[in-house]
Amino acid sequence: MINAYKSGFPGNGAAVPDGAMIAKIKWSKRRSPDYPSAAVPDTLKTVGFVVKDSNRFPDTDGWGYAQFVYQPLVQHV
Repeated sequence: MINAYKSGFPGNGAAVPDGAMIAKIKWSKRRSPDYPSAAVPDTLKTVGFVVKDSNRFPDTDGWGYAQFVYQPLVQHV
């Protein structure tokens, strides 16, 4: 994706190239103790990935998806 953006994507009208990968991390938010008007990450919620590979994923226009939902361990005392 970095190379695609450097070459003008998406403004150049080119498609996302095969081999491009994107990751997204989602956190819950909380107020910053140092800057009350700012929000900072708190608890991890999900991590998602997408990869463009037209040969492996022809049914989804070349996109492969994965999402992991964070579930903290429950400790029994």
